[in-house]
Amino acid sequence: ANWDVSKITSMYGLFTYMESCNPNIRSWDVSKVTNFGSMFASANAFNQDISTWDVSKGSNFAGMFWSAEAFNHDISNWVVSSGTNFLQMFYKARAFNQDISNWDVSSGNDFYWMFKNAEAFNQPLLYCKWQTNDSFKNLNTNPCFQSESCGW
Repeated sequence: ANWDVSKITSMYGLFTYMESCNPNIRSWDVSKVTNFGSMFASANAFNQDISTWDVSKGSNFAGMFWSAEAFNHDISNWVVSSGTNFLQMFYKARAFNQDISNWDVSSGNDFYWMFKNAEAFNQPLLYCKWQTNDSFKNLNTNPCFQSESCGW
């Protein structure tokens, strides 16, 4: 995984359906990437530390870890403030259970099923902290959001 990806702007579907793929891509320079959509979709074995990635230009995170069943690394320091699409980002990411409550998702407009069937996910997070985003107010969300009590 010593590829030079520093000029790539779309990682869309790169590892999709590579079920036994677990490359060490920690050192990749993804600072120009705007589209992370479905990058690890159904990459069931993927579980590498990508916490140092600069994803700040990313606008599409839809399905990034969709059914990436083993992934469970800390990505709390990612800057996702340019993100607009978080649709199914962690859908069926069964092992993922990291605190991402400090993410700035104020530019987001699609969060549908972001955590649906993310069975391990039980962080006290987003719904209350992210409630200022109008996209969250009337969502048909999964139980991890429905159980949050925000007092409004």
